[in-house]
Amino acid sequence: MQVQVADISDIPLLGEFLCKMNNDKTSHVGYCGTDLREIIMALQEDFAREDGELSFVILKNESGEIQAAVGFDIDGRSAE
Repeated sequence: MQVQVADISDIPLLGEFLCKMNNDKTSHVGYCGTDLREIIMALQEDFAREDGELSFVILKNESGEIQAAVGFDIDGRSAE
């Protein structure tokens, strides 16, 4: 397993992971929707930083599949 800060190249994979999780009632989080396009747009607009990284830490298995993700919506003074 590998823990890493996600970057913009991870957006499609991360979007699919979040979409799958949010369409399961036991793992749904309220901060992003259930539609893949909405989630990808939110990742690009709200979580992408100028340096190309995302405000997400992800855990990938040996196959490169995301197993867990933690995102931070940072506005300069606080994070959600």
